[in-house]
Amino acid sequence: MNLLHPAVRLNRCQFLSLAFLCGISILAGSKAAIAGTITYTSQSNFTAAIDAGYFTQTFNSIGFGGKPTPMNLSGGGYTISAATTKNTFYNTGSGLDVWLSTNENATGIIFTFSGTLPTAVGGNFFLSNSAGNPTGGPITVELSDSTQINLTSTSSTSFAGFTSDVGITSLTVLTPNAPDYATVNDLIVGQGATSAVPEPSSLALAGCGIAGALVMAARRRWNSRSVV
Repeated sequence: MNLLHPAVRLNRCQFLSLAFLCGISILAGSKAAIAGTITYTSQSNFTAAIDAGYFTQTFNSIGFGGKPTPMNLSGGGYTISAATTKNTFYNTGSGLDVWLSTNENATGIIFTFSGTLPTAVGGNFFLSNSAGNPTGGPITVELSDSTQINLTSTSSTSFAGFTSDVGITSLTVLTPNAPDYATVNDLIVGQGATSAVPEPSSLALAGCGIAGALVMAARRRWNSRSVV
């Protein structure tokens, strides 16, 4: 039994078209809801999700030992500054591989970006002790939009990365572990990979508009049949 009022009753083709357009609208809304910042703890997945030609700040050219704060780390067309929340930097590392680290324990590192803003930032974030050796404590990496990655047990290869649909202005490294020092290696700065797709809001509006047109057409056809 068809319970629809005759004025809005649709034939099968119109019904299927309406259902399709509503489905597209729902998917578009879902895409808009999940759009924003994406987090990564796998470096391979992160680099696969960003454009080729990204810049990697290895810190090797800065050298070991005490360094002033703030520090200019610009490269690859990006303007990058690093600062500690207390005291200065004291870089450590392994062999010839230099790691950016602090000169005071339980001290954060803040990276700021200006000029051409990246939409993808990642790197190796971990803790080191007073001897410069990695420890297994927790560390938190926070993006400028307050999205966080909490690495619970770190090593020198622990990775955290973010891609965003807007420019990233800062990245903060926080350590709650008082005896240890925040340490960073191989900071990656680039652009998140994008593809040309219709804006979700536009797609949803188009779907609703066409669906509405189908209903109005059904009403008009019923009304024309009712005229005697």
